[in-house]
Amino acid sequence: MGLEEDNDVLEQIKKMTEQILVQVLIEREILDKIKVNDEEVLEYYEKNKESFTEKEQVYLYNILLETEEEAQDIMKQLKAGGDFNEIAKEKSAGPSAAQGGDLGYLTKGTIIPEIEEVVFALELEELSKVVKTDFGFHILKINEKKPETVKTLEEVKEEILQTLLPDKQKEAFENLLEELKGKVEI
Repeated sequence: MGLEEDNDVLEQIKKMTEQILVQVLIEREILDKIKVNDEEVLEYYEKNKESFTEKEQVYLYNILLETEEEAQDIMKQLKAGGDFNEIAKEKSAGPSAAQGGDLGYLTKGTIIPEIEEVVFALELEELSKVVKTDFGFHILKINEKKPETVKTLEEVKEEILQTLLPDKQKEAFENLLEELKGKVEI
C-alpha cells in the first residue's frame, strides 16, 4: 500500500468514527432522554378528540331506478313481501345491483344529503320512501346501525406517542445542534 492509499483508509476510518460518535451523541442526548409524558398524551387527546371519534354508520342497501313510476312499482312489490336483494339484482340501475343493492357501511357526513337525511332516520329493515337524487329514484333500507363512538385514551395512547415523540425528538435535535454551533469557534 502506498502513502496515498493509507491516507484514504485513515480518512475513511476518521469519517466512520465521527459518524459513530454523532450517533452515540444523538442516542444519549435525544433518543434515551426525550420521552413523552402522560400529561402531554392527555393534552393531545383532549385537543384532538374529534380525530378519535368514529361517526355514526349505517349498513345500507339501495335500489336505484330511472323513473318515479318504476320506483313506485318496485315499492309495491317490496311491501307485498318481495325480496329486496333479489329485486335489486334484477331491477336496480345502480352499481351495487349485482350485490343485491349492498353498499356496505357508510359514515355520516359522506353520503349525499338527500339520502343521508333519510337513512339515518330509518329503523332497521324499514323501507325508505322513494328518494329522488340527481342519479335517479332510490329505495333504501339499512340492516345495521353503529352509533358514534369516541376511542378511549388507552385505545389511542400508542398512536399519540407515535405522533408526539418524533416531533419532540426533532426539536431536541435542533436545540442540540444550535447548542453545539454556539460552542464552535469560527
